[in-house]
Amino acid sequence: MSALRIRSVRPLRFGPWTTPPAATTLAAGLNVIVGPNEAGKSCLVALLRAALYGFRPAARDRYPWVPLGEDRAELEVDLELDSQPLTVRRRLLSQPQGSVQRPDRRAQLHNAPLPEVAHVSDEVFGAVYALDLDSLTPPAGPAWTAIEERLLAGEVDPGIRPAALVLADLHQEVADLGEARGRRRWGAIGRATEARDALRTALAEARRHEDRLHRLAADLAGLEAAGLKARNITQQTRPKDFERNQHIHNCWIITHADVPAEA
Repeated sequence: MSALRIRSVRPLRFGPWTTPPAATTLAAGLNVIVGPNEAGKSCLVALLRAALYGFRPAARDRYPWVPLGEDRAELEVDLELDSQPLTVRRRLLSQPQGSVQRPDRRAQLHNAPLPEVAHVSDEVFGAVYALDLDSLTPPAGPAWTAIEERLLAGEVDPGIRPAALVLADLHQEVADLGEARGRRRWGAIGRATEARDALRTALAEARRHEDRLHRLAADLAGLEAAGLKARNITQQTRPKDFERNQHIHNCWIITHADVPAEA
């Protein structure tokens, strides 16, 4: 694991410093900073935080460490990474500027974190490196989430996944199951709806056929009644017709009996 050490800090224009003071050199190992109120202890921590992570917020009129009466905040910090020197320079004007000088090249940072410390978030840095009682509280929110994941996952055993990722996967799996169940449910409802509509269509068609059948039955009943009436009339008139026909036949015989035969 790489070791990053802070060698010196130079607040060019930062907090109470409006003129560059002498560089503050830090020894290897533990450094204790002692001073009265307003001596600049918190300002020094803010300077280190800005050097490593950039200005937060990145607006000159809202950044609290712009010196009174000045138009900028500006700093330099010398670091050492695996015995290799690094120099970070940052300046906050209308736009934040930043760069890092390495032994072989210079790279622009703008307002991004120094790549060597990007794996530790600004929130974790602020929560862990506290120098006053007000901020010396248990980490919470995103800072605690990051610390918890490092303690419980990859920093201990690469085979153990972070709890937040496992929880997110579980939530996604529940959502997928619910969606699949919903699709099955709505699929069954759709099929039932189609069957119901088909039955309603068949019922309406059956009712139309039933109405036609009733009309045909009524017509048949009318025809049967008319036929019965015709049969009754026939039965009533048949004797009279036979008697009339017999009379006509008798008259024909008598009439033709008186006609003399031709010679």
